[in-house]
Amino acid sequence: MNHKYHCKKCGVGIPEIAWSGPPEYCKRCHPDSHWITPETLQKLYAVPSGYRKLVELDILDDLPMCGDVFIFRADRLFYQRELFEVLSDNPHLQPFAKTSGGDTWCWTAFRQESGKDSEILRIENSLGRVILYASSFEGFMYRTAMEEAVARLRAKEREEVRAKIAEMAAQLRLIGGIPFAESLELIVKSSTSSGTEDFSFITEAQFMENLMHFLGSQYVDENEYLGHVEREFEFLKTGA
Repeated sequence: MNHKYHCKKCGVGIPEIAWSGPPEYCKRCHPDSHWITPETLQKLYAVPSGYRKLVELDILDDLPMCGDVFIFRADRLFYQRELFEVLSDNPHLQPFAKTSGGDTWCWTAFRQESGKDSEILRIENSLGRVILYASSFEGFMYRTAMEEAVARLRAKEREEVRAKIAEMAAQLRLIGGIPFAESLELIVKSSTSSGTEDFSFITEAQFMENLMHFLGSQYVDENEYLGHVEREFEFLKTGA
C-alpha cells in the first residue's frame, strides 16, 4: 500500500487515519507524536467495528467506491462549510466519506444501546434531510455494493461493476461480514448475461428483498428510491 505520509526519521509509511494533523514522525521514533490509535478512536467517536477492522488491516484505502461514495475521509477536521452548523450542533456525528454531490456520510451511536455498533447516516444538507442507511459499517459496505448491482448498466460497464462487487465481497470476508460477502458473491456468480443490451445484476424486487433481509425495515422503505428511509434534520436531536 502506498502511504501519503512517511516518518521523517525512519521512512516508515504512516496511514492518514492515524493522525489528527499532518504527521512528521512515527510513534516509534517520536513517542509524543499525535497518533490516534483505533482503540482511542473507538472510545472518542464510537468507531464502527467494521471500520476499525479495515483500519487495523490497513485496507481502508482499498475499498471500492460503490453506490454514491465519492471519497473516504479519515480526518475529523474535514467539514464542508455548509455542513458546519449541522455537525457542530451534533458532535456525536463522525464524518467519514463524501458523496459525488457533496453530501456527507457519518457514523453515530447516539441512538444505539450501549455495546451496539454505530449506525451509518447520510446527511443530505441541500435537501435538509437524513438517510438512515445501515445499522453497521458492514451493512453500509453491503448496501453500497447492492446499489451498484441494481443499477442499469451498459455492456461496457458490466465487468468493471462486477469487479467492484466482488472486491467488496472480499473486503467483507476479511472483516468478518460473511453473510454479506456470501450474498454479494452469489450475485456475481449468478449474473452471466452477455451481449449489448442494458443489464442489471439484480432486479429491483431482489434488491429490496435482500436489503430487508440483511438490514431490516428500520433502514428500508420499499416505497422510496433505493429503499431510503428519510428523516428531517430534527431527527439528529431527537432520534425519532
